[in-house]
Amino acid sequence: MPLDFHRDLTINGHTIPNTEWTAGMNYPAERRWTNGWGATIEVPAIIELLELVQAGKATLEDVKDELTNVANTITQQHDDGLGISNDDRCFGDCDKCEARKPEVLARYARFRTNAAKARDPQYTHIVSGSSVHLPTCRHVKEAARFREPDDADIAMAVRGLAHDGYLLGTEHTPVTAEELAVWRAERTGPRGGHQYRPCKTCQPTLP
Repeated sequence: MPLDFHRDLTINGHTIPNTEWTAGMNYPAERRWTNGWGATIEVPAIIELLELVQAGKATLEDVKDELTNVANTITQQHDDGLGISNDDRCFGDCDKCEARKPEVLARYARFRTNAAKARDPQYTHIVSGSSVHLPTCRHVKEAARFREPDDADIAMAVRGLAHDGYLLGTEHTPVTAEELAVWRAERTGPRGGHQYRPCKTCQPTLP
């Protein structure tokens, strides 16, 4: 979650008061291993720092040190004292993510297949969790609206699974009448009890 911070910058006795910083945003991957990554500062403060250098009142090294120190301080505060970790710098390309990427790609493949089935009239129902729906039901109509993921989508989904345990989307599986009969039989107990239910919104007729 992005948070704003306000800090005075002091270089060689010159103070730029109340500069505004932000930490916790989605920063570009290209500079993720550069010291100070994970924080941003308002542009006018940067201009004033450059003017100090131009006037000979500060060196570029002075400015770099002050910016880095403040950036590292606020990222520590934003992350409860832990600072920016390697996980924070991951864009779906660390060892953890590489290990889980096949799961995400397989899930996207199922979404793609389910979308094609959802538009096919022979698939008369859609099952999701323990519920049975009609293909037109508002709870599952997203099944037919699959959008091909780009590299950024895949990276985000992989990172969410590998680092946060977040599983991409909800699977809505279109089934034919024959497949529905098998699905129901697998969820019917020896005494006839059902471990599934028809959706109360679309109220499908179950044969």
